[in-house]
Amino acid sequence: MANTEFTVKIPNIEKLTQAFRDSPKIAEPILQKAIVATQFIFAKHTDDSTVPHRSYNLIHSFKFSEEKLKAIWSPTASYAKYVEFGTKPHLIEVVNKRVLATPAKNAPGWPIVSKSGYAIFGTKVHHPGTKANPFMERIMKASQPDINELFKSALQSITKQIAEQSK
Repeated sequence: MANTEFTVKIPNIEKLTQAFRDSPKIAEPILQKAIVATQFIFAKHTDDSTVPHRSYNLIHSFKFSEEKLKAIWSPTASYAKYVEFGTKPHLIEVVNKRVLATPAKNAPGWPIVSKSGYAIFGTKVHHPGTKANPFMERIMKASQPDINELFKSALQSITKQIAEQSK
């Protein structure tokens, strides 16, 4: 009995093998479609519950760009990186004006207020730095469950198409 052979015949093995060879051509458009669909998920979660919104400029600055099997969801506001990562203490000096000032309503209790209603800070200010406010992390965390479902569906579609080609 030691020399006994058993043979298992797999029907349509050639078609199955070819379907696996073709799997990148099957998978790529499905995955690209899912990647493009992530923009709607990110947009849904880029709101005032995840992004600082004093003026809503940061929220409204987000854009989506895509490449082959890659996408980027990012803010275009020039100050976004400072909000996301924070800043170290730094010196702010006058560049085009005589003094540094802001509307008094933005600096309640500031002792020097001009007749025009501006709080005057002087010609330079030692800024203490800004604490990081990682809004991108919050967007990703809020989006993750929907993205998982999106790609789960894409994987099921890929599997189904490979199976259909092997029949």
